[in-house]
Amino acid sequence: MKKNIRNSRTYQKISDEQKKKLLKLVCLLGFKIKAAAKKLKLKYAAAKTYIIYYRNNVMRSKIQINSKLECKIAPLSSKKCKFNIVSKLGGDVVGQLQFEYPTMNQE
Repeated sequence: MKKNIRNSRTYQKISDEQKKKLLKLVCLLGFKIKAAAKKLKLKYAAAKTYIIYYRNNVMRSKIQINSKLECKIAPLSSKKCKFNIVSKLGGDVVGQLQFEYPTMNQE
């Protein structure tokens, strides 16, 4: 029994810089956790633990729902129509587009 305690695995501390690189590889570039860990010379278990922690705690806390109301249909007015499309990846805003177009006059 004591032999198993002595031969137990040691934990690997991941620096903040390595965490950022790991997140970029896995979340943004689409690497598998194992491949990203190998590329950064990290233990797979440590990388997997951090990615799971990030997904469960950080990503979910960044998700914001502005309204609980459903989308609705409104009649066109003579004003310009504006709408925004926001792209998020991993809870972070990746891209944002704003569209504006004039409405048609109804006769």
